[in-house]
Amino acid sequence: MSAVTAPRVLVEHITTAWVRDIVMIGGATAVIALSAQIAIPLPFSPVPLTLQTLAVLLASASLGAWRSISATTLYFGLALAGFPVLAPQADGSHVTGIQILSLPSLGYVLGFIVAAFVVGRLSEAGWSAQPGRTTITMVLGNLTIYAIGVPTLAVIAGVDLLTAAQWGLIPFLIGDAIKIAFAAGLLPTAWKLVHRTSDHH
Repeated sequence: MSAVTAPRVLVEHITTAWVRDIVMIGGATAVIALSAQIAIPLPFSPVPLTLQTLAVLLASASLGAWRSISATTLYFGLALAGFPVLAPQADGSHVTGIQILSLPSLGYVLGFIVAAFVVGRLSEAGWSAQPGRTTITMVLGNLTIYAIGVPTLAVIAGVDLLTAAQWGLIPFLIGDAIKIAFAAGLLPTAWKLVHRTSDHH
C-alpha cells in the first residue's frame, strides 16, 4: 500500500473549494464590471442606466453573502486602483482612482456591497428558490442600494433628497421591476435544474 504523497509545492496546498471560490468571486466581479459598460446616459439624471443592479443581485443570490461581498468590494477596489470598471461618462470617458469619490453614482456602488450582504444572507436562508421569496429578496436588495445611493447623490450633487430621488430613484423603478421579475423567474428555475441534475447522479 503506497503512502499518501505530501504536498510538494505551494499550489498543492490549495483545495478545490478555494479554487472554486476564487474563480466565482473573480467571475462575479468581471460580470459586474462588464454590466457597467452597458450604460445609457439619461439627460435628466447624473446616474446612467446600467445592468449593474441586476448583475449584483443575481451574483449575490447565487454566491451567498461573503463571496458576493468579496466580489463587490473587489469591484470597488479596482475602480479606486485606477481600473476603468465603472460605467462610462456621457462622453465615453471613465472616472477612476480617487476621483470616483466625487461621482454622483458613488453611493450606488457602495450600496452594492451592502446589498450583497442582504441578498446573500437571505439566499443562504433559502429565499432564492421560490418566486415569491426571490421577489422579496430582490426588492430588499434594490431598496438597500437606493437607501445608500440616493442620500449620497444628494450630498455629492448638493441637492435635497427629493431632487436626488427624482434623479436617482424614480427614473429607474420600471427597469428595476423588469429586472426583479426576470430574477424571480430565473433563480427558481436554476434551482430546479440543479435538483434535477443532482437526482440523475
